Amino acid sequence: MASDETDVRIEGCSGFHWVFRCQEAVVHQAAPTRAASVVRDMMDGHRPAV
Repeated sequence: MASDETDVRIEGCSGFHWVFRCQEAVVHQAAPTRAASVVRDMMDGHRPAV
């Protein structure tokens, strides 16, 4: 699992475009914040096996 974020404008306000990826999927998420809460909400308690 890997993630990254970049600046984006959301309805005229500064925000972040998050990208989460693994071998099987890529998920995009727009969020008004760069906080760790975005990752926690996206993962919803899932912990990848390492």
